[in-house]
Amino acid sequence: MVKVKGNIRVVALHPKEWSSGLYKVPGIEVKHTEIGGPIPRRMNGAVSYDGIGQVLTEEGFENLRELVTSFQPHILLFGIHIGFTAFHLKKLKARCRFIKFVMHYTDQRPSVSKFIKAHKDMIDVLLITNQDKADYDLYRKSQIVRVDTFFDGVSPIEYYPKPTKIKYDVFFGGNNFWGLNRILENRRMNHPAPWIRKFTGAKFREDFILEVNDCFNLVIRGENGWDDFKEILNLQPMTFHPDYLSSLREAKINLNTINVKRYGLLTRRFFRTMASGRLFLTEYCDGLESHFKNHEHLVWFNGIEEGLDLIKYYLDHDGERERIASKGRKEILLKHTFETRLQQFEKLARKYL
Repeated sequence: MVKVKGNIRVVALHPKEWSSGLYKVPGIEVKHTEIGGPIPRRMNGAVSYDGIGQVLTEEGFENLRELVTSFQPHILLFGIHIGFTAFHLKKLKARCRFIKFVMHYTDQRPSVSKFIKAHKDMIDVLLITNQDKADYDLYRKSQIVRVDTFFDGVSPIEYYPKPTKIKYDVFFGGNNFWGLNRILENRRMNHPAPWIRKFTGAKFREDFILEVNDCFNLVIRGENGWDDFKEILNLQPMTFHPDYLSSLREAKINLNTINVKRYGLLTRRFFRTMASGRLFLTEYCDGLESHFKNHEHLVWFNGIEEGLDLIKYYLDHDGERERIASKGRKEILLKHTFETRLQQFEKLARKYL
């Protein structure tokens, strides 16, 4: 591959903040456009400025194509964008013959996701949010030669200890895939039985969340899979950036379980929750200790009983809870901001260009 001399030009569909001018990282220039148009939305119609998860619009793609034509970037960095396929990448390639396509895949699956398959023949580099060799091999066997680890980040300006009235003991934001599978089976929809195997931690999530609900004042913001329990759960609409911060701040503890465990996995929930200044309590995943210290930056648990005991302990010990939350935020600001990620991406780009 031809080495790039001078600045590497990047169009990033996420994160938008890289194009803000806030960060002066030598060797890289970044521009951004909303692939979802001026008011980007998710599949359910909710407005979302996350970048990841936006639904492609005709206006959004036309803006992207014009930017690629005028800017002539070396790299397009993209993620999961509904309706965005290899067809669109080929159109962009026609406008900039040397452009490389780098996909940042921020979900976890034991098989190659349909969102990756939609671009597979056009992806030059696939970036994933774990350090699991088995995951690397999975994608390489599907003919994606270049696979590397790149974590999402967070803006300390957008995620901070925003003054917010506490309404709940515990907040959980997410879907119930075990329940969704049950709903689809009851409706006799045509889907393969192994569907639920994609989410090996799904049953644990349902069981654990129901136990938490029995013991504490819990709020759930999730779209799918909780229907069977809507009479007993406090279900609220999902929120997306920039409204997600207020949801994180509504409770004393933010809870996380892991549907598909991968070594060294760090999802964006880690960074946003910890940057918000609330205690992050997560199910343990191998490799977590290489990034954070337990009971210092966050708290992790193995199993339902331990999780319940830790929730009770930290609800009863305000000082310890707030101390860990504060140290967790400081650790995020030190190592996991979008500025740090831009520095890391510049090195990654030079590695592969």
